[in-house]
Amino acid sequence: MRTYLFYDLETTGLNSCFDQVLQFAAIRTNLNLSEIENISIRVQLRSDIIPTPEAMITHRIPISELLSGSCEYEAICRIHELFNKPGTISIGFNNFGFDDEFLRFSFYRNLLNPYSHQYANECGRMDILPIIVIYKLFKPEVLIWPVINQKPSFKLEYIASANAIDCGRAHDAIADVRATIAIAKVLHHENKMWDYIISYFEKKIDKERIDNLPFVMHSDFGHHKIGLLIDLRSGHERNYVLPVLCIGHSKPYSNQSLWLQLDTMELENCKQDTIPECSRVIRKRYGEPAIILAPHERFWKILNPERRKQVEKNITWCKEHLDIFHKIIMYYQAFEYPWIPNVDVDASLYQDGFFTDQESRFFARFHSYPLEKKCFMLKECPSQRSNLLAERILIRNYKDKLTNDLHLSAQEYLKQIYAANDNYICVDYTGQKRKTPPKVLTEIETLINSKTLDDQQIQLLHELRLFVNQNLKSL
Repeated sequence: MRTYLFYDLETTGLNSCFDQVLQFAAIRTNLNLSEIENISIRVQLRSDIIPTPEAMITHRIPISELLSGSCEYEAICRIHELFNKPGTISIGFNNFGFDDEFLRFSFYRNLLNPYSHQYANECGRMDILPIIVIYKLFKPEVLIWPVINQKPSFKLEYIASANAIDCGRAHDAIADVRATIAIAKVLHHENKMWDYIISYFEKKIDKERIDNLPFVMHSDFGHHKIGLLIDLRSGHERNYVLPVLCIGHSKPYSNQSLWLQLDTMELENCKQDTIPECSRVIRKRYGEPAIILAPHERFWKILNPERRKQVEKNITWCKEHLDIFHKIIMYYQAFEYPWIPNVDVDASLYQDGFFTDQESRFFARFHSYPLEKKCFMLKECPSQRSNLLAERILIRNYKDKLTNDLHLSAQEYLKQIYAANDNYICVDYTGQKRKTPPKVLTEIETLINSKTLDDQQIQLLHELRLFVNQNLKSL
């Protein structure tokens, strides 16, 4: 039986590699959105994690509560099991934009398959946020749309409030899950539209629809299809819609199709040495946002006359300047994300790639063995990364049951994490540095002095400052 697993996370920060889950909440429903089970997991703050001040004033969980709960390893194993139950469609509100990657790295550093819940055992993923955007464009009467700063807001708490959906305090995981389900039920009443939109999250259907888009021109790289790409990131000014031309697939990342934006004035000024500045290409994977609609008139009319005229001009320009058009295609098809040297092992998923079969077999044994045996398995690790990841699981989650060697490794690791200077800073796959204690303390003072916080938020920051200073003194 296929089910939805609506879920939400509260975390120590926004960095998927260096922050951790604090609270996981989920409600499993059938496909008619009737509740089947309710899950709530609190995760104990790891000894190597410093919560960010921004996260503390958002989720408002006191430090005293963060120090209780399940250890991360056991909690993440449980969450992985929930996501991989056969037939599970995991779904959240903007989970493609945040929660999914956060969990992907959580699974990875805990020696669990980061991707199996996306495709194996009839499992899949959906996201309510891009669905809501399409309803806003083509069926706006189904919801009351909040306006913030003279623009529609797509934040969960504002939409819930505008539509009298009261599920508890915003940024509490279970409250956000209930609000997401309540909104989904409203959308689900429009059965035909709901079924049509959610099928875009099926890779096969999404690919078939893209394959059936009409061609508008031909080049040495083949026929080029046109479509309307729906994406909140396109912005209110563009009505969340971009007219796009397919220019093929990425060579380094074969699962990414490439779509040239057609309504920019800069394109017709493009030269070989100004391709990145004068052209914009959106990367898309089948079964994931952004959603690309066929350019039927009922959809196309959402573009104003000026944008339609610019699209026609740019298509003509591409046809008349095939030499530059070909160079644009070659540039984007060959583009690779920059290689970041010295990426920390926790952040190495995208650079080091999938676990090997040998690693996966070792991880299966690691998970099945009791704790006392896990400590002595490190010498059997088939690779350096598996050794480091397994060692960190032990020193982060079972500090009172470590061997002497692991105690020494734990002390050295924590000294590096809590270093009072920037001599040692972990780097993630984007080149972003892990926040150091001095950085966190500076941010605390800046927020307190901003005079924009309420008394509870200020108290939480005082507690965080005390927590950081105590940890610095203990090393």
